[in-house]
Amino acid sequence: MKEVNSNYLGLFLLWLAFTSAAPFTFFQVPYHPHKILIAAVLCMMTMPLMIKETINYKDKSVYVVLIIQSLYFLYAAIYHNDIAFLFLFIQALSIFIVVLYMDNYLMLEKVIDSILYVSSVMAVFGVIVFTLAFFDLIYPVAEYQNSDGKVLYSYLLTFSNHVFFMDGRQIVRVAGFFDEPGTFAFFLVHALILNKLHKGNKKIDISIIIGGVATLSMAFYISIALYILFFYFKLKNISIFLAIIGVLLFSAIVVHNKASSDDGYGKIYDMTFSRFEIDTNSDRVFKGDSRTENILIGIDMLEQKTLLGYGLTYIKEKTQYGLASILGPLVTQGFIGFIFFFLHVFNICRLVYFNFNVNRYTLVSALCVAILLLNYIQRPFIYGLYTYVLLICIFKLISKKIQFRCV
Repeated sequence: MKEVNSNYLGLFLLWLAFTSAAPFTFFQVPYHPHKILIAAVLCMMTMPLMIKETINYKDKSVYVVLIIQSLYFLYAAIYHNDIAFLFLFIQALSIFIVVLYMDNYLMLEKVIDSILYVSSVMAVFGVIVFTLAFFDLIYPVAEYQNSDGKVLYSYLLTFSNHVFFMDGRQIVRVAGFFDEPGTFAFFLVHALILNKLHKGNKKIDISIIIGGVATLSMAFYISIALYILFFYFKLKNISIFLAIIGVLLFSAIVVHNKASSDDGYGKIYDMTFSRFEIDTNSDRVFKGDSRTENILIGIDMLEQKTLLGYGLTYIKEKTQYGLASILGPLVTQGFIGFIFFFLHVFNICRLVYFNFNVNRYTLVSALCVAILLLNYIQRPFIYGLYTYVLLICIFKLISKKIQFRCV
C-alpha cells in the first residue's frame, strides 16, 4: 500500500513539474506560479533522495549523458557569453533530479501509462472541440498571449493559436495543452511510438491518430502514413488498413467536393490536401513545406561558424532566423554543440542501430526511432523536461526488452 501511495504521489509531482513548464502552456496563464511550483517539486523530489540509504542509478548511460550535456552547457555559456546556455545547464540538473527520482520511487510502467492516458485524453478533447467549433457550437472562453506574440485561445478542453473565424464556422487547429498545433502533433507522435514499444494498445493508437488529424499538421500526416505503412500494412491487419484508407478517401472526396461552396470546408482543404500539392514557384517541395527555405538559409549561416555556432541569444536577438528545423541547433551551436545537444537521442540510436541481436522487437524499435528522427528534421525540440522524460522512457523500454530479448 505504501508503494502504491508513493507511486501516486510521485506521478502527481511529475505531472505538476510537466504542466508548470514548456512545452505545456499553462505557465502563460496570468498569475500562474510556475516557478514556485517547479522549485517546490524539485525540493520534494530531492529530500527523499538525500535520506535514502542506497541510490539506484538504473541505465547509467542516461546519467553519463546528462553530466556530459551539463558540462557542455557550462562551457557554451562561457564561450558564447550567453546566459541562455546557463538556463540549459540548470535545466539539465533539474532533469537529472527528476530522472533519479523516477528510477528510485516510480515504476516505469506507471509513468508510461500516465503519459499515454493524458495524451489520449487530450486527443479526444481536441476532436470534440474541433467538431463543435466547426459547426459553431462552442467558442473560446479566454485569450492569452503566446511567447511568440500570437493570441492563444482557450476552449477549456484544448488551446489553439490557429483559429479561423468565418460565418457559421470556426476552424480550430487543435493544440492540446501546448502552445501550438505542431507542438501537440509532435508529442502525439512520441506518445504513439511509446505506445507501440510498450503495449501496442490499439485503442490508444486510434484515439491518438484521430486526435492528431485535428491538429491539421502536415508533419503528423507524414508520420502517421509511415506508422500505418510500417505497422498496419500486414495481412492480418488488412481490414484495419483498408478501413483507414477508406476513411481517408471518403474524407478527401467530401472536403474536395464542398470546398468551393463552403468556406469552412475550403479552409480545411487549404490546410490539409492542398498543402501536399507540388510547389513549382519556390524552393519548397510542397505548398505546405515551411522548412526547406529555413534549412537553406541555415546552411549559408552554418558555413560562417561551423564548429560552435552563433549562440542562442545572438540568433534570437540579432537575427530573424527561425529555429524550427534541424539547422536550428546547428546554427546556434555548430557541429560540436549539436553532438552534445542531441547526445540523449544518439544514445537511443546506439541502442537500436548498433545492436546486432536482430529480432522482431529490434526491427520495430528501429522503425519507431526512424519516425522520431524524421520529426526532428522539422522540429528539433528535444531538450526540455517533458521531451527528455519521453525519450528516457523510450530508451528504457527498448533497453529492457532488448536485454531480456522480449520479441
